[in-house]
Amino acid sequence: MSHQWSNEDFCSELEHVANLLAERPNSVVGHSALGALKQRLQGVPGWTASGLTELYGKVKAAALPQKLKEEIMQVMDA
Repeated sequence: MSHQWSNEDFCSELEHVANLLAERPNSVVGHSALGALKQRLQGVPGWTASGLTELYGKVKAAALPQKLKEEIMQVMDA
């Protein structure tokens, strides 16, 4: 049985990935975690406006380089 991720789950995972990459910016595991998050975001069948707005705000506030923030938001936009 597959776990259905909630918006809260995505926000929490984003925070953890950002913290991991802030602590270890060049780590393979950090970038793997980011890749896994982006894959999960791609698998969402339909976002609500409130869900997108909340997650966009979390992405913008995350301690991530702007390039990575843009990559995440592009995945959400697709």
